Amino acid sequence: RSSDLASDVIHATRKDVPCIFRVTASFLDLPSKTSSLLILTENEIEKRKWVGILEGLQSILHKNKLRNQLVHVPQEAYDSTLPLIKASLAGAVIDPDRILIGTD
Repeated sequence: RSSDLASDVIHATRKDVPCIFRVTASFLDLPSKTSSLLILTENEIEKRKWVGILEGLQSILHKNKLRNQLVHVPQEAYDSTLPLIKASLAGAVIDPDRILIGTD
């Protein structure tokens, strides 16, 4: 799918294209959804290292039958009018309806 990738990264310089890879994650929602993220590494060696790490993680999850187990549901919480959110250093999900944000 390198031709697909090249057309997706038209903003990248020619020398950066070999250092970009795509990570696609599946969500457990019904209907099933996927989300993709393009990642730029410093060089092709770093790219191969990260792809290998992610493939190893995928293999471990598959071998231990953890692929379909819900571990974390990401949430987005952002309001540009709240200055504390812009200055947050850490955050934690307390429960499905509350998050905790840490600042200086």
